[in-house]
Amino acid sequence: FRRVLFRSTPLVTVVSKDAKRRLYDRAGVPVAMGTVGFPRSSAQMAAWGFEYLGWHGKWVTGYKGTTEVAEALERGEVDMIAGNTNQEDVPRHIKTGKFEVLAIAGAAPPGATLLPEFAAAPPLSDLLAGKLHDPIAVAAFEYWLTMGSIDKWFGLPAGTPPDIVAAHRLAFSKLP
Repeated sequence: FRRVLFRSTPLVTVVSKDAKRRLYDRAGVPVAMGTVGFPRSSAQMAAWGFEYLGWHGKWVTGYKGTTEVAEALERGEVDMIAGNTNQEDVPRHIKTGKFEVLAIAGAAPPGATLLPEFAAAPPLSDLLAGKLHDPIAVAAFEYWLTMGSIDKWFGLPAGTPPDIVAAHRLAFSKLP
């Protein structure tokens, strides 16, 4: 796998330390993964874990937004969430000592450093190394990592006046 793919905000999956021990216990209660819905790049990290790493989990979907998912984690309604490393909730959860980063995908842009909370997080590509044998699964994972490197993007509808397109292109070129 290509371990380093640049994105402005790497993705992380955060799990409750209490729930982490249940992650591989097929006889026990599955770890509840909270998410707004699909297709969200960050939530797909758990999908790879459920399918190829043997994580014993279930989906809890339908939250209205990222804040609601973070609150569900705090309440113990879900055991695991995923998000971007730039979200305030993620480091705050880790600093409580109740949660830890299970995996990270993507890399900090050149010259940037990750917060200490994410420095030791295992890359999802390393966790999956040697576990994807189907060429289609390998291609799908590579595609997902590559698509995740885009992070946020902007688009304009067909027929947008040229001056507006030029203004957007100029503004986009100045983004960090």
